[in-house]
Amino acid sequence: MQFNALLRQMCSMLILTAAIWLWQVYARVLVDAAVLVSTAVVVLIIAVGLWQRARVRRRVWLDAYFLHQSPINKWLKGGVWMAALQAISAVVLGVYLALALIRIPSVRVWMSLLIVALVFPLLSHLIARGLRWHTKPSYRRVLSMRWAAFALGAILWLFLIFVSYQSSYPDFRNANLDQSIWYMMSQEQARSAWLLNCLEFVAASDGLRFWLAQHLLPAPATSLWQVLAWCIVLAQEALFVWSYLMLCTGVLSVQRTDLKESLE
Repeated sequence: MQFNALLRQMCSMLILTAAIWLWQVYARVLVDAAVLVSTAVVVLIIAVGLWQRARVRRRVWLDAYFLHQSPINKWLKGGVWMAALQAISAVVLGVYLALALIRIPSVRVWMSLLIVALVFPLLSHLIARGLRWHTKPSYRRVLSMRWAAFALGAILWLFLIFVSYQSSYPDFRNANLDQSIWYMMSQEQARSAWLLNCLEFVAASDGLRFWLAQHLLPAPATSLWQVLAWCIVLAQEALFVWSYLMLCTGVLSVQRTDLKESLE
Protein backbone atom coordinates (compact mmCIF):
# COMPACT_ATOMS: atom_id res chain seq x y z
CA MET A 1 0.00 0.00 0.00
CA GLN A 2 2.78 2.42 0.91
CA PHE A 3 4.67 1.45 -2.24
CA ASN A 4 1.64 2.29 -4.42
CA ALA A 5 1.22 5.65 -2.69
CA LEU A 6 4.91 6.42 -3.13
CA LEU A 7 4.73 5.43 -6.81
CA ARG A 8 1.75 7.76 -7.34
CA GLN A 9 3.63 10.60 -5.69
CA MET A 10 6.68 10.07 -7.88
CA CYS A 11 4.47 9.93 -10.97
CA SER A 12 2.86 13.21 -9.94
CA MET A 13 6.33 14.74 -9.59
CA LEU A 14 7.19 13.51 -13.08
CA ILE A 15 4.00 15.07 -14.46
CA LEU A 16 4.79 18.30 -12.62
CA THR A 17 8.26 18.49 -14.17
CA ALA A 18 6.85 17.80 -17.63
CA ALA A 19 4.22 20.52 -17.12
CA ILE A 20 6.71 23.20 -16.12
CA TRP A 21 8.97 22.20 -19.03
CA LEU A 22 6.03 22.67 -21.42
CA TRP A 23 5.43 26.02 -19.75
CA GLN A 24 8.96 27.10 -20.61
CA VAL A 25 8.62 25.92 -24.22
CA TYR A 26 5.26 27.56 -24.99
CA ALA A 27 4.91 30.43 -22.49
CA ARG A 28 6.33 33.07 -24.85
CA VAL A 29 3.69 32.34 -27.52
CA LEU A 30 0.67 32.23 -25.20
CA VAL A 31 -1.90 35.02 -25.02
CA ASP A 32 -2.53 37.00 -21.83
CA ALA A 33 -5.41 34.83 -20.63
CA ALA A 34 -3.46 31.57 -20.97
CA VAL A 35 -0.44 33.09 -19.22
CA LEU A 36 -2.54 34.34 -16.31
CA VAL A 37 -4.35 30.99 -15.92
CA SER A 38 -1.08 29.04 -15.98
CA THR A 39 0.52 31.38 -13.45
CA ALA A 40 -2.57 31.18 -11.26
CA VAL A 41 -2.28 27.38 -11.19
CA VAL A 42 1.34 27.66 -10.03
CA VAL A 43 0.35 30.19 -7.37
CA LEU A 44 -2.52 27.97 -6.16
CA ILE A 45 -0.30 24.90 -5.79
CA ILE A 46 2.34 26.88 -3.90
CA ALA A 47 -0.41 28.33 -1.69
CA VAL A 48 -1.45 24.80 -0.71
CA GLY A 49 2.10 24.01 0.40
CA LEU A 50 2.49 27.28 2.31
CA TRP A 51 -0.91 26.89 3.98
CA GLN A 52 -0.06 23.38 5.13
CA ARG A 53 3.23 24.56 6.64
CA ALA A 54 1.55 27.54 8.31
CA ARG A 55 -1.15 25.37 9.88
CA VAL A 56 1.44 22.98 11.25
CA ARG A 57 3.50 25.81 12.76
CA ARG A 58 0.39 27.29 14.35
CA ARG A 59 -0.76 23.90 15.68
CA VAL A 60 2.65 23.19 17.23
CA TRP A 61 2.71 26.64 18.83
CA LEU A 62 -0.78 26.21 20.30
CA ASP A 63 0.00 22.72 21.59
CA ALA A 64 3.14 24.00 23.29
CA TYR A 65 1.54 26.90 25.16
CA PHE A 66 -2.22 26.36 25.55
CA LEU A 67 -4.56 23.64 26.77
CA HIS A 68 -6.73 21.94 24.18
CA GLN A 69 -9.96 22.93 25.95
CA SER A 70 -8.98 26.60 26.10
CA PRO A 71 -10.99 28.95 23.85
CA ILE A 72 -7.68 30.55 22.89
CA ASN A 73 -7.10 27.54 20.64
CA LYS A 74 -10.09 28.56 18.54
CA TRP A 75 -9.22 32.26 18.56
CA LEU A 76 -5.64 31.72 17.43
CA LYS A 77 -6.13 28.66 15.26
CA GLY A 78 -5.67 30.70 12.12
CA GLY A 79 -8.19 32.08 9.70
CA VAL A 80 -8.55 34.90 7.23
CA TRP A 81 -5.43 36.81 8.24
CA MET A 82 -3.17 33.79 8.14
CA ALA A 83 -4.68 32.72 4.83
CA ALA A 84 -4.19 36.22 3.40
CA LEU A 85 -0.53 36.24 4.44
CA GLN A 86 0.09 32.87 2.84
CA ALA A 87 -1.79 33.95 -0.28
CA ILE A 88 0.42 37.02 -0.68
CA SER A 89 3.53 34.89 -0.23
CA ALA A 90 2.21 32.38 -2.76
CA VAL A 91 1.60 35.12 -5.34
CA VAL A 92 5.15 36.44 -4.95
CA LEU A 93 6.75 32.99 -5.10
CA GLY A 94 4.46 31.72 -7.85
CA VAL A 95 4.97 34.66 -10.19
CA TYR A 96 8.72 34.65 -9.58
CA LEU A 97 8.96 30.89 -10.22
CA ALA A 98 6.84 31.07 -13.37
CA LEU A 99 9.12 33.77 -14.78
CA ALA A 100 12.32 32.06 -13.67
CA LEU A 101 11.31 28.76 -15.29
CA ILE A 102 10.86 30.46 -18.67
CA ARG A 103 14.41 31.77 -18.55
CA ILE A 104 16.23 28.56 -17.59
CA PRO A 105 18.90 28.13 -20.28
CA SER A 106 20.67 24.98 -19.11
CA VAL A 107 19.70 21.34 -19.61
CA ARG A 108 21.66 20.55 -16.44
CA VAL A 109 19.31 22.72 -14.42
CA TRP A 110 16.26 20.93 -15.83
CA MET A 111 17.81 17.57 -15.03
CA SER A 112 18.48 18.72 -11.47
CA LEU A 113 14.85 19.85 -11.09
CA LEU A 114 13.63 16.47 -12.36
CA ILE A 115 15.92 14.56 -9.99
CA VAL A 116 14.91 16.67 -7.00
CA ALA A 117 11.22 16.22 -7.82
CA LEU A 118 11.54 12.43 -8.06
CA VAL A 119 13.74 12.07 -4.99
CA PHE A 120 11.59 14.38 -2.83
CA PRO A 121 8.75 11.91 -2.06
CA LEU A 122 11.19 9.01 -1.73
CA LEU A 123 13.45 10.84 0.71
CA SER A 124 10.42 12.08 2.65
CA HIS A 125 9.16 8.51 2.93
CA LEU A 126 12.53 7.22 4.16
CA ILE A 127 12.81 10.00 6.75
CA ALA A 128 9.29 9.26 7.98
CA ARG A 129 10.20 5.61 8.46
CA GLY A 130 13.28 6.61 10.44
CA LEU A 131 11.18 8.88 12.68
CA ARG A 132 8.60 6.22 13.57
CA TRP A 133 9.93 5.80 17.11
CA HIS A 134 10.82 9.45 17.72
CA THR A 135 7.94 11.68 16.63
CA LYS A 136 4.19 12.01 17.07
CA PRO A 137 2.21 10.34 14.26
CA SER A 138 0.24 13.53 13.55
CA TYR A 139 3.41 15.48 12.74
CA ARG A 140 5.67 12.76 11.33
CA ARG A 141 4.78 13.17 7.65
CA VAL A 142 4.93 16.94 7.84
CA LEU A 143 8.31 16.88 9.56
CA SER A 144 9.70 14.36 7.09
CA MET A 145 8.65 16.53 4.15
CA ARG A 146 10.25 19.57 5.74
CA TRP A 147 13.54 17.79 6.40
CA ALA A 148 13.56 16.32 2.90
CA ALA A 149 12.91 19.76 1.41
CA PHE A 150 15.69 21.29 3.49
CA ALA A 151 18.24 18.64 2.46
CA LEU A 152 17.33 18.68 -1.23
CA GLY A 153 17.05 22.45 -1.22
CA ALA A 154 20.57 22.87 0.12
CA ILE A 155 21.97 20.48 -2.50
CA LEU A 156 20.02 22.12 -5.33
CA TRP A 157 21.07 25.60 -4.17
CA LEU A 158 24.75 24.68 -4.18
CA PHE A 159 24.40 23.02 -7.58
CA LEU A 160 22.71 26.10 -9.09
CA ILE A 161 25.46 28.31 -7.71
CA PHE A 162 28.04 25.99 -9.29
CA VAL A 163 26.20 26.09 -12.63
CA SER A 164 25.96 29.88 -12.43
CA TYR A 165 29.69 30.26 -12.04
CA GLN A 166 30.36 27.79 -14.86
CA SER A 167 28.02 29.59 -17.30
CA SER A 168 28.94 32.34 -19.73
CA TYR A 169 27.40 35.81 -19.44
CA PRO A 170 27.43 39.05 -21.45
CA ASP A 171 30.56 41.07 -20.88
CA PHE A 172 29.56 44.25 -19.04
CA ARG A 173 33.01 45.19 -17.76
CA ASN A 174 33.24 48.15 -20.15
CA ALA A 175 29.55 49.10 -19.91
CA ASN A 176 27.76 51.23 -17.38
CA LEU A 177 24.79 49.99 -15.37
CA ASP A 178 22.12 51.54 -17.64
CA GLN A 179 23.61 49.94 -20.75
CA SER A 180 23.76 46.54 -19.04
CA ILE A 181 20.13 46.69 -17.93
CA TRP A 182 18.78 47.87 -21.28
CA TYR A 183 20.76 45.24 -23.16
CA MET A 184 19.28 42.44 -21.05
CA MET A 185 15.76 43.83 -21.42
CA SER A 186 16.09 44.03 -25.21
CA GLN A 187 16.70 40.25 -25.43
CA GLU A 188 13.22 39.36 -24.14
CA GLN A 189 10.28 38.50 -26.40
CA ALA A 190 6.75 37.30 -25.66
CA ARG A 191 3.34 37.42 -27.31
CA SER A 192 1.65 38.40 -24.05
CA ALA A 193 2.21 42.03 -23.12
CA TRP A 194 1.84 41.17 -19.44
CA LEU A 195 4.43 38.41 -19.68
CA LEU A 196 6.79 40.59 -21.71
CA ASN A 197 6.71 43.34 -19.08
CA CYS A 198 7.43 40.83 -16.32
CA LEU A 199 10.25 39.21 -18.29
CA GLU A 200 11.80 42.59 -18.96
CA PHE A 201 11.70 43.39 -15.26
CA VAL A 202 13.44 40.09 -14.43
CA ALA A 203 15.95 40.69 -17.21
CA ALA A 204 16.70 44.11 -15.74
CA SER A 205 17.41 42.49 -12.39
CA ASP A 206 19.73 40.05 -14.15
CA GLY A 207 21.50 42.95 -15.81
CA LEU A 208 22.03 44.50 -12.40
CA ARG A 209 23.26 41.18 -11.01
CA PHE A 210 25.69 40.54 -13.86
CA TRP A 211 27.03 44.10 -13.74
CA LEU A 212 27.60 43.83 -9.98
CA ALA A 213 29.21 40.42 -10.39
CA GLN A 214 31.68 41.62 -13.02
CA HIS A 215 32.55 44.86 -11.24
CA LEU A 216 32.39 43.99 -7.56
CA LEU A 217 32.80 40.25 -7.03
CA PRO A 218 36.47 39.53 -7.81
CA ALA A 219 37.34 40.27 -4.15
CA PRO A 220 34.14 39.72 -2.18
CA ALA A 221 35.35 40.67 1.28
CA THR A 222 37.01 44.03 0.80
CA SER A 223 33.98 46.34 0.87
CA LEU A 224 30.32 46.51 1.85
CA TRP A 225 29.26 46.79 -1.81
CA GLN A 226 31.03 43.56 -2.71
CA VAL A 227 29.35 41.74 0.17
CA LEU A 228 26.00 43.12 -1.00
CA ALA A 229 26.70 41.90 -4.54
CA TRP A 230 27.41 38.39 -3.28
CA CYS A 231 24.22 38.44 -1.23
CA ILE A 232 22.16 39.35 -4.31
CA VAL A 233 23.69 36.54 -6.36
CA LEU A 234 23.18 33.90 -3.66
CA ALA A 235 19.71 35.08 -2.55
CA GLN A 236 18.27 34.87 -6.06
CA GLU A 237 19.22 31.20 -6.36
CA ALA A 238 17.83 30.51 -2.88
CA LEU A 239 14.49 32.14 -3.77
CA PHE A 240 14.20 29.98 -6.88
CA VAL A 241 14.94 26.81 -4.91
CA TRP A 242 12.44 27.69 -2.20
CA SER A 243 9.73 28.50 -4.74
CA TYR A 244 10.29 25.23 -6.60
CA LEU A 245 10.25 23.12 -3.44
CA MET A 246 7.05 24.84 -2.31
CA LEU A 247 5.53 23.86 -5.66
CA CYS A 248 6.57 20.24 -5.08
CA THR A 249 5.29 20.39 -1.49
CA GLY A 250 1.95 21.69 -2.69
CA VAL A 251 1.54 18.80 -5.13
CA LEU A 252 2.38 16.23 -2.44
CA SER A 253 0.10 17.95 0.09
CA VAL A 254 -2.85 17.59 -2.28
CA GLN A 255 -2.17 13.87 -2.71
CA ARG A 256 -1.34 12.82 0.83
CA THR A 257 -4.51 12.28 2.81
CA ASP A 258 -2.51 11.55 5.98
CA LEU A 259 -1.35 15.18 6.02
CA LYS A 260 -4.92 16.44 5.75
CA GLU A 261 -6.14 14.13 8.50
CA SER A 262 -3.33 15.14 10.85
CA LEU A 263 -4.29 18.79 10.55
CA GLU A 264 -7.99 18.36 11.19
